[in-house]
Amino acid sequence: MVELKIDLSWYPERFEEWTELILDKQVNFILGKNWTWKSTIAKTIKNNNESVFLFDWYHNIIKENESLDAIALWVENVELAKQIKEIDKKIKDLNKDINPEWKWNLWEKCNKAKNKSHDDYTKLQTFLSDSASEIKNISDPQIAKPSYNKNDFEKEIGQWKEVDDGKIKELKGIINAEKKKHIDDISCPELSPEKLINHTNRILQRKINVKVTIQELEWNDAKQNFAREWMRIHEHKEWEVCSFCWNVISEKRWEQLYQFFNDEVDEIENDIDLLLQAINKEKDILNSIKILQKDLFYDKFKEEIESINISIDATKNSYLLFLNQIEDKIKVKQKNLFKNLGEISNDNIVNFTTINKQINDIIIENNQLSDNLEEEKDNARKSLRYNEIQKIINNSEYESLKAQYQSSKAIYDELNKQVEEKKQITKNLIKDKTELLEKTKDESIISHAISKCLQNSWIESFTLEHISEENNPGWKWLYKVRWHDWTYRSVKELSEWEKNIVAFLYFYFSLKTPENERKPNKIIIFDDPMTSNDDTLQYLMISKIKEIYTNQLGNDWIFLLLTHNVHFYLNVRPHLNPAEDDKIKKTNEKIEKQNTKIVNKNEKSWLQPLYHEKNNYYKLTSNWIVSKINKIKSYQDDFKSNYHALREDLEFLYKYNKVASMLNNCRRILETFINFNKYNVWEFYKWNEEAKQLFDVNSHSIEDLENELNWKTCKQIIILFKKVFEDHNAWEHFKSYFNIDINQTCQEQN
Repeated sequence: MVELKIDLSWYPERFEEWTELILDKQVNFILGKNWTWKSTIAKTIKNNNESVFLFDWYHNIIKENESLDAIALWVENVELAKQIKEIDKKIKDLNKDINPEWKWNLWEKCNKAKNKSHDDYTKLQTFLSDSASEIKNISDPQIAKPSYNKNDFEKEIGQWKEVDDGKIKELKGIINAEKKKHIDDISCPELSPEKLINHTNRILQRKINVKVTIQELEWNDAKQNFAREWMRIHEHKEWEVCSFCWNVISEKRWEQLYQFFNDEVDEIENDIDLLLQAINKEKDILNSIKILQKDLFYDKFKEEIESINISIDATKNSYLLFLNQIEDKIKVKQKNLFKNLGEISNDNIVNFTTINKQINDIIIENNQLSDNLEEEKDNARKSLRYNEIQKIINNSEYESLKAQYQSSKAIYDELNKQVEEKKQITKNLIKDKTELLEKTKDESIISHAISKCLQNSWIESFTLEHISEENNPGWKWLYKVRWHDWTYRSVKELSEWEKNIVAFLYFYFSLKTPENERKPNKIIIFDDPMTSNDDTLQYLMISKIKEIYTNQLGNDWIFLLLTHNVHFYLNVRPHLNPAEDDKIKKTNEKIEKQNTKIVNKNEKSWLQPLYHEKNNYYKLTSNWIVSKINKIKSYQDDFKSNYHALREDLEFLYKYNKVASMLNNCRRILETFINFNKYNVWEFYKWNEEAKQLFDVNSHSIEDLENELNWKTCKQIIILFKKVFEDHNAWEHFKSYFNIDINQTCQEQN
């Protein structure tokens, strides 16, 4: 790996526009105060490259497990621990709702809804059971099976169709009926009224043609009928005496009568006789017609049978009346053979066609009922049962009980659905947690190395003890803390710097694992690894970091350290020897003069690099708006001491008119000066009590500080600061170290 370009132009609000940081050396250092966006640089590298090992405080390496009072190691373990903790929190939150031991939660609401639903269900089922018993106990006839129960009753609710008293009687009759034999075909004889009418009209309308005129009989029907009757009661013989006039009947009279009453008269008389015979035959047929026997039919058809029988009698009487009418008409014709009597009407002619169809239909129905009597009985029982069920429903609170139960059940179902969903979510979360636990990595080897390193670092040390997985299955990557006397120590008692040094050592040892040591193109980043609280262990951290960038194998790696701590920076970087640098510089100049083969001055691979050419050194400065990256190219540009850094900070703060920060900076410079020269603090400030009160900002309350600053400017502060040095004969020191022109105008504070 030769070069790493870091594009920071995506952050114009943090860095100068079009800023690009190029790391063209393997070892790189960046020094910058807080709020100069060091972490932005580290995260940009992390997000845009592979095989990046980033240490940025312990939070991403160590995670506390409060339930087991232990800590987790390994970046992935910590991330898994975060996920597991989130899962545990979700499970805990879910359990608040579905745990029966909690009050006023979803489970309790669901349980109350369940009890209410059960009570309403019990009331409804009691009603159904009582109603089913009532139906089952109905007799004469029995309309329900012996095993009839509430389920049967509930299923049959709503099957009801209106049944009147007559229908109820009919249904009971079917239930109580004995099976009857099949009825053979029964029918009334077919009559021939049309033939009789036609025959009668033909006779009534026939008129005899007179061949011989008898004056006594002409135009007199009574006389003609009398003469015809006279011929019937007298014999055509010699000396036959007329019964009316007592005279002997002459042959001539007989001949005249025979001619007057010719064969045509005989024909019509014979025709009349035939018609009268036919009428009598029809009457005989009518007299043979019998009404239907009711006992042959089921009671269901009783009313219909009565109706048919009435129709039979009515039809017989009507037809008999018809026959009598035409008989009377014919008899009138017998007496008026020579007269046209018109015709009779064929209106309202009756017959048995319709009645026979009714008889046939009812016989078929009756026979079918006989064939399916058991099924019909069952249907009849159902109809009667449905009717009784509807009566019970109409006279009860069934609909109210049903609606009340449906409502309470719907509420319970919804709440129970929510409970079950949360149970399922909890089940899934537990499964997810199990899977995460299976992914965790056993870091016991590294933990032993950390414990050993801690024991060798300071007296009152602590060690990490692996938690037994036998007692805590799945927690193979958790460690308890043992104090130097082998008593357990709560992880809550660990300070920030103690957690940080454990995390740092874990990071250090993880880099030395075979897997990571052989990983190509890796980038190792330390983002502010040490805070001011880590002073007791800073040299342990410094030695390990130096070991990392000194002992890396190969050329395909890059090391970057970012820090705000000047002291740490001065000690963690390679040792700076200005005299050695000057010596190398003189040697290189001598080599360049002697070597005439150099064509391109950039090609100096055979020359020894100076200190600031071996590695990259950068300084971040900020105007409280954006940061600027400044490359340190020489010894003169670099920091020589913490005191030197404080001096630069003071010049910078004065330039940007940062009054409060200047006071703190002045105090730190004077504290360093006092300690180095072994002054007594009170003696040092005895002529400048105002300066001590003003610079010792950490002892001021907010109100006091505001009151002081209301009347002090940056220029006044520098004048007071300079006077302290003058009072101790250190004017030359101030002049050589602090390059501040008090006549220079400060920039307005943004």
